[in-house]
This record gives sequence, structure tokens and C-alpha cells, in this order.
Amino acid sequence: MAPIYLGASAATLPADLSAFLGSLPVHSAGEPWPADAVALWLLFGQSNAQGRAPRSQDPAKANAADAVDFFAGLPLDAALYEGPSPWWRVSRPAITTQSAINGRLEGLSLAGANPTTSSHAYGASPGFGIPANEKAFGLEIGLARHVLEGGAPATWRNDADPRLFILKPTNGGTSVDQFREGGDLNDFVMGHLTQTEALNLNALAATKTVLLQGAVFVIGERDQINESAGDVEAGSFRRRIGEWVRQVRGLLGHADLPAVMVEIYDNAGALAGAAGINAQLAQAAADVGNAAVIDSAPHGVADSVHFDAAAMDAIGEAVFRTLRERPEARADGLITTRPYAGALQPVLTLPPVWQRHNSGTQTTFKVRASVDGTLYLATLASPPADAAAVKAAAHVSAPLVANADAEIVGNGFTGGESQTYATVEAAGGVFAPVVNVPRNSNPGKFIVSLPSGLTGGAGGISGDLRVGTGGAIHWVVHPQTIPNIAAADVTDRAFLPVASGVDPIAAANVAQAFSVSGLPAGDYALFVVPVAGSGAIGETWRVDFTAT
Repeated sequence: MAPIYLGASAATLPADLSAFLGSLPVHSAGEPWPADAVALWLLFGQSNAQGRAPRSQDPAKANAADAVDFFAGLPLDAALYEGPSPWWRVSRPAITTQSAINGRLEGLSLAGANPTTSSHAYGASPGFGIPANEKAFGLEIGLARHVLEGGAPATWRNDADPRLFILKPTNGGTSVDQFREGGDLNDFVMGHLTQTEALNLNALAATKTVLLQGAVFVIGERDQINESAGDVEAGSFRRRIGEWVRQVRGLLGHADLPAVMVEIYDNAGALAGAAGINAQLAQAAADVGNAAVIDSAPHGVADSVHFDAAAMDAIGEAVFRTLRERPEARADGLITTRPYAGALQPVLTLPPVWQRHNSGTQTTFKVRASVDGTLYLATLASPPADAAAVKAAAHVSAPLVANADAEIVGNGFTGGESQTYATVEAAGGVFAPVVNVPRNSNPGKFIVSLPSGLTGGAGGISGDLRVGTGGAIHWVVHPQTIPNIAAADVTDRAFLPVASGVDPIAAANVAQAFSVSGLPAGDYALFVVPVAGSGAIGETWRVDFTAT
């Protein structure tokens, strides 16, 4: 399904979009709302996901006619809304440095002394457009407000038994690669999802039916800077955020979990590359399916990039409206078809990366999973029905240790182009989502083993290598602490390598000199991927070395 753009009130929408929204089907009641259920939204991203909107400027604060004013005068007249004053629960964002608080699902009243989703008061003025010593809020405030005004069950409004939850692992000034597997903030995100202190996701699931409403991604400002500066491959944000969505969905156990992406502020070219990033968000939404994009054009900012209070409220409303219009939503906007299983699900965080085709049908590859389990690979002529079908047809099975790179030698492959499907089975017969890993016909097969052909030394690495194709060699250098990465992460220069380059291949099967120099002393990992003239990507080699 193509992405849907939402973000303005009906009164300000273009006529064609208003007509489109008016044509959407009226949903039936859908699945019944379980008596013990709670609704959970997940919010990921950088500073605009955290929120840089002063709470005193929330548009509902001064609106006495608003049915639910979270910031003053609660509880309002009982005739204005069902149930007691609306409380909800939210995880504190990443802005705190206290490990005991980061990621906690915490009960907060949206009225009274602490009507905010952050305990942080910005000390400088005008820091991010926020007055000195004033707390900030994000789009989750507008989302919750419109949930509670949208015909939601009265049980959602019960102070003593809250039913609205938001988990918000966010961190300002960051890029999409930092959050996804292999990035320096991936452990931070996983800590939010898995922490065990106080109320947490699994403890909540032990007492309630947790219904996942969707995942919201608010990111792109740092990525447009990286792409505009040429630090990463232009146009690669589309693939990289799509990979992050895949990983999040896999962990939550729903490969089609509704996703919403919020555009970065553009203002007709105010940010170099913003329009390009927003276009890639639309492409990524179409790639991953069951996803929509919130248009940033109708909204303002408090400084040059951070949405102001009115924008945070309107974007929060647009997020809920987007999810409410998904086909699986009930008439009241709730989604009951995506339960959380009570634990994070297994995921192939690094699908098989082809290292070399040895001989005959044997191939060496590297792989990584989020859990202990058994890897299964099957080369098939058509997509399998499910993960169990991959296991049944597998010609490779191997044990994996959670979050550890594994190098596996497997049989049953060919040297030609093929489609390989992979999954991992954890304890209890729980499968990871199936991942399709295409195999090209060895366009860049290395003839000489790189580890014996290249050695570290003064400021880098040098030696000879030989490749079985024409084309170019794409290479990147990272600190040795990085886990193995996919070929596309090499060619896209993802994760901001300390050095990178593209060298022409002198000729197929001919030894040629290769060197990297100018590195500070330290331990590094060199990744090399040959790309044939046709564009076909070859095998990925990693060489760990020490620069002296």
C-alpha cells in the first residue's frame, strides 16, 4: 500500500485529500476489546521524538472548551468526558542519565504539577525554543488527547487502572544507523525494551493483555546532514530506515505492525536535503508496507528544526488519525489484532552475509540473531509459506548464540543466482520472521584470501588482493568493536566509517595493490565488497587489523 499523508486539520486539507479522507470506509466494531487490555504505542527517534515543545504553550491549556485539557483544571466537569481524570503511563525519554529511569514505563498524571513526558527542564534560553527552566513535551501528548476524545472506552480513563502506555526510547541529535542493529545506540533501545526495574514491558504483559497500536518513527534531521555532506551514500536513508523498521517489527513479533513516519521540517528548503529525506520516507513507507507518512508542511517550529507546541499537538493527532484509519482498526480507533507476546521475539539482526563460495555447493557466510537458537536456510524457487516451511526445506542448520557473530560453512548452495530464505528458531519453537537473502552469481568472488594478503602496519593496512571480476572495490574501515555488517552497509558507508573509498578493479583475476593509510594507532575492521560493472554485489570480506 502506498504511504498516506496526513498532518493537517480537515479544514486546511486540500480538496482532493479531504475527499480521499471522506471516502475512507467506516470501520466495524472489530475484535472485542479484552477486559484486561491496555494499548501501547512505541515512539522512536531523535529530538523531535523526544519533544522540544514548552508545556506552557500547549494549545489545549488555554482552551476552556476542550473536552480534555491535560494541563489545567482537571478534573473537568464530568459531563465533558467519561470517567475520572485521564491518567496514562509513559517511559521517560533518553534525556535523563539515570539508568534506573531510562525506558521505565512510569505512571504520570497529565494534570497538576507534572504534565509532561520529560523530567528535564532546559536551563538555557532559548534552548531549542524553550524558555529557561521549563519542561517540554512531544507528540505523545496530542496523541493521548485525541485517543481520549475519540470515543475510547471509559476504562481508558481510570486513574486507578491506567490503560494507555507509550514506550519512548529516544535520543536527540542522532541518526537512524545509531539505533538499528550495529549502531552505538542499539543497546540503549534494547535496554528500554528489556529493562526489568519497576514497571516494565514484560511485567505489564504478565498482568494485562498488551495490544500494540503501532510504532512511530521521528528521525531524519541528522541523516539529511550526513547525506548532504556526503558522509553516507545519497539516497541510502530509504534502505536504512526500512531495515530499522524491520528489526523493530521482528522484535515485537508482528512483521506487519502499523508504522508511522513523521517528516522532518523542510520549510521550502530551510534544511539542505530535507526534501530528499522526506521523499525517502515516503519510499520507505511503501517498501515496508502497512506504513504511512505524516506531512510536516502544515506545522511550525520553535527554532530552525524542532516542532513547536501547536505542531506537537497536531502531529500527535495526525499519528492517531493515521492509525485509526488502518484497515485493522476498530471503530473507536483501537487495534486489537497485534498482541504483545510477553517477551521480545527472535530476530535475524544480521541476515546471512555471503563471505565466499568455497567449491561445489559449499558457501561460508556470517550471521547474527537476537536470541540463542537454531538457524535454518533454504534455497527455494518461490517464497515459503512461513518459517516452518523454511525449516522443513532447509539444507543448512546451525546453532547461534544471542547477539554474537557466527561464521558458518553450509552446503547445498550454487554459484549462480538464487533466492535463499533464512529464519532462526528459539526455545519453545518460536521462529524469527523469514528473511529473503538474494545471492548473485558470484560477481566479485575473491580468488586470494584477504587475511593472508593484507596486513596491518604503520597507520593502516596494505597488501595485494585479487578479485574474479571487473568493476570496483567498495571498502570501509570501522573500529574493531563493530559487529559484522551487510554488504549494503559497506557500499552505503553506513554507521559513519572512519575511512572509506571506492577503488577500480584493475582486471579480473589479477593481483593489485591495496592500502589504507593515515589512521591513528588502534584496532580496526576493514570491510571489502566488490561490485561488478553490472551493479551486482559480490561477497563481503572482513579483515581485522592493528594500525601502529
